[in-house]
Amino acid sequence: MGGQVLETYADQKLKQGIQQGAMLMAQLSVKLAEDGRISEITRAASDTSYMDKLLEEYKINKDII
Repeated sequence: MGGQVLETYADQKLKQGIQQGAMLMAQLSVKLAEDGRISEITRAASDTSYMDKLLEEYKINKDII
């Protein structure tokens, strides 16, 4: 039973992480599109270091979503 509870907890955390990542990317994509930086959306989606840089630039806080 203990292993099953841990697996469920891990699954929930994984889902939360995926949802958080999707929300961050969505917010960033909107900001980039509003600023006419369309080509950077693709780069941010494939380069996490670049995405982190843009999140800082746009002051999108990764911890509050």
